[in-house]
Amino acid sequence: MLLGSVVVTGPAQGKVFGPNGQIVFGRFDPEIDDFAAFTINPDGTHEFALLPGLPGECPGWSPDGSKISVPAVTDGQLTVATVNADGTGFTLLGPAPNPLLNLGCSTWSPDGTRLAVEGFNDEHAELKGIYTERSSDGGDLVRVTDNPFDDNDIVGDYSPDGTQISFVRGKPGQRGESFALFVVNTEGTGLRQLTPFGVAGDVSPSWSPDGKKILLDNGRGSLIAVQVDGTGLRKIPIQAGGGFFFAFQPGWSPDGSRIVFSMFLSTTGQVDIFTAGANGTDLVQVTDTADDDEFADWGPHPLAT
Repeated sequence: MLLGSVVVTGPAQGKVFGPNGQIVFGRFDPEIDDFAAFTINPDGTHEFALLPGLPGECPGWSPDGSKISVPAVTDGQLTVATVNADGTGFTLLGPAPNPLLNLGCSTWSPDGTRLAVEGFNDEHAELKGIYTERSSDGGDLVRVTDNPFDDNDIVGDYSPDGTQISFVRGKPGQRGESFALFVVNTEGTGLRQLTPFGVAGDVSPSWSPDGKKILLDNGRGSLIAVQVDGTGLRKIPIQAGGGFFFAFQPGWSPDGSRIVFSMFLSTTGQVDIFTAGANGTDLVQVTDTADDDEFADWGPHPLAT
């Protein structure tokens, strides 16, 4: 057993939480034609199916590591659900008061009381934007953004102080859809564009734990980071060895010393979860499967009992 690890008893008996937190991710499951949620220690040990047989795309850790949010469907409307880190306590939130509004991928506020959620309806573009709601029951739905291009606003992270939300905004064009990184105050004021359109991929950006940088991909296989004032945009070099690679969907470790991301390697023909140092060095492969592993989120040490 890993030093400092915690073993869960009860419904998830034998599940081991590592001392460096855990990674939650989605693995494509052909049987449900969707991504299912798994947790795993950063060294690749103790993989655990969180909600067997249920969709679990873009799962996200609560700030104390006790719960995970996932999209769920109720009466044909997409909403948010939460589940305990040991797989128990599945709870549907909402749905949204407007039956036309779908609430998809979400991220937790630093105090754990609210979720910022991507809202959308492909037939009602006026509904697309970022919303927040109570994490306890999905109540007190507040709209934060309204995409002026009637495209998607893809939710990222709250800032560590809880005052802002990062997101990627889509914009249609003659050469197809392009994306840019934005931040906004949680009440919808202070909208700021940090990158030009065409620089960001259609990805959930990740705010560094020290509040200084935002991490995302460029949609072309490279990971990039930018200062929160929009300066210092740079690629993070990944030392993936020989062959073609395509890295995407990055996030920070809880202490900011490492990053987690999905990566396709031509040498294996697979999309797996990897971690690396914040500067791209010390690459570690976490998962190894023929099924696509995506949407990684690195959470803190769970509050297991």
